[in-house]
Amino acid sequence: MDLQVVGLLADIAVTRGIGDPGAMPFYQDCKALAEYRRGHYAEAVEWAQKPLKIPRIYVHGHAYAVLAMAYWQLGLKDEARAVLCKGNASAPAHYAAEYRRGSG
Repeated sequence: MDLQVVGLLADIAVTRGIGDPGAMPFYQDCKALAEYRRGHYAEAVEWAQKPLKIPRIYVHGHAYAVLAMAYWQLGLKDEARAVLCKGNASAPAHYAAEYRRGSG
C-alpha cells in the first residue's frame, strides 16, 4: 500500500469536507489514522484530538484508539493508557458486545 497516496486522500477529505460539519469528525479521524500509519505520531495526536472536541459518540471510540496508539509510539505510556480507557468507555455498547463474541 502506498501510504503517500493514503495521506493525500486523507488531506482531500479534510479539505473538501470542511463544509460538512456532520462528516468532518470522521474525516479528521481518518486523517489521524493516515498520519499514524505514516509514522507521523505527533500529527496523529493532533488530528485524533479534533473529533473529540465535537459531541459525536460514534467517532470517539476510534479517535481515542488512534490517539492511544500515537501516544504509545511517542513514549507517553501513561497518557496512552488513560486515553484507551476513555475510548473503551465511549465506544458504543453494541461494538463491545460484538468484540466479546469475536465478531469485531
